[in-house]
Amino acid sequence: VVSCAHSGYRRLPGRVTHRRCWSFAPGHFQVQDSLDGRFQRAVSRLRVHPQWTVAEKRDAAGFGLARGGRCLGMTVQGAEKTLTLENILFGDVWVLGGQSNMEHPISRTEDGDIEIASAKHPNLRILTVPSQNGPDLRTGFPRLFEWHSFFNTHYRKGDWDVCTPEIVEELSGIGYAFARRLHLAAGVPIGVIDASRGGTSLETWTPRSVLKETDTPEVRNMLAEWAQKVDAFDPDRDLATRIEGHQRRVAAKKAAGEPIPADWKRPATPRPGPLMDMNHPGNCYANMIAPLAGLAVKGAIWHQGYNNAAQPEGHVMYAQLFPKMIAAWRNAFGDPQMPFGIISLCTDGPPQ
Repeated sequence: VVSCAHSGYRRLPGRVTHRRCWSFAPGHFQVQDSLDGRFQRAVSRLRVHPQWTVAEKRDAAGFGLARGGRCLGMTVQGAEKTLTLENILFGDVWVLGGQSNMEHPISRTEDGDIEIASAKHPNLRILTVPSQNGPDLRTGFPRLFEWHSFFNTHYRKGDWDVCTPEIVEELSGIGYAFARRLHLAAGVPIGVIDASRGGTSLETWTPRSVLKETDTPEVRNMLAEWAQKVDAFDPDRDLATRIEGHQRRVAAKKAAGEPIPADWKRPATPRPGPLMDMNHPGNCYANMIAPLAGLAVKGAIWHQGYNNAAQPEGHVMYAQLFPKMIAAWRNAFGDPQMPFGIISLCTDGPPQ
């Protein structure tokens, strides 16, 4: 077994489903999987098929539900490698989606320090998805400390973590309040996957294939405008323009007898252009939702809309795309009835 990764659990009425996804080199292999002392064996001969999904059903004794903080361990043993997973819980996993409304961390909310100090919940787990870019559907993401230019700090992303004061301070404020209340009320372990991203629009969270199939003037015009931006972008010309602008600013400072700021650096590398923009249609879905596809999640909650509200007739396209985006997410997680909670924008002030 070259590599394998645990892909989530799901608590359903009367039963527990356990899923795992595998990636391996072609050829024969044998896997022995143990979960709390109970074994399953699977033998397969493959040639070119790159992925295989194993789903075990509940055995006669049942796996049970980790209500009392009881964690499980699991060992996956192959011919050459063995992988041990520890501190596993059965519970409900929720996805957090949207823009900065959802992304805003608990540490920057009112009385956030009080919430953080008491955030000691060993049965509440947290995963934040890195903010990658590009039009191609991804199947995974890295573990890293990602720089956030708005908050001027690095955030740890790509790892499941136990909820502690040190970890939770970087989590979505809305996401933490939701997860904590649900965990305490339901009495089961809760996992939250924060896939939100500030400054994003609805269309970037919708699969590009869905956008292309949406035959309305608003969506067609939006796609055409982005296509024009991509076609018109010349990285070399863009770099030259940025260098000229830098030189003008430096010359103005010198003429005024003012010091040159230390962080003013001459541009040296081309920018990736509109195709890699986080709001390019379908990009956030491709990079932040597609890697989660197939996970057994309980549901999603969504807080977004300012970016689209600021667009002329933005509400028209929103009404056309939002139901399609929800259906696409449900399809990605294999549940056409998956709960999808919508947090509406504040109604104070002028209509949007």
